[in-house]
Amino acid sequence: MNLVAGIDAGTQSLKVVVYDPATRGLVATASMPLELISGDDGSREQQPADWVAAMRDCFTRIDPALRARITGLAVSGQQHGFVPVDADGQVLAPAKLWCDTSTTAECGQIMDRLGGAERTIALAGN
Repeated sequence: MNLVAGIDAGTQSLKVVVYDPATRGLVATASMPLELISGDDGSREQQPADWVAAMRDCFTRIDPALRARITGLAVSGQQHGFVPVDADGQVLAPAKLWCDTSTTAECGQIMDRLGGAERTIALAGN
């Protein structure tokens, strides 16, 4: 009677679903909104500690008997984020999110110096 929990950390909320493979159904869900720090310069950031707090809150709201049956986790999250940490793994600043456009001008300058978008992609292998 094992269950699997899926965790999704998105830009708007953190969501947890508990899935029963035997019945192929969801047995519990929980979500918590996340604050998006938005600047007029196009910056989009979040506090990584908020992700942890939201995940804890979501699991707290799931019945303890169900939590005890969870034997696997599946995790998805935001792409292309940046969380600066020190040598001890402590977060130094808010996380820059994939939707941050505050360095658009600088990115354009870098691509121009490398020979344009196609050349930049070829050099980066991406």
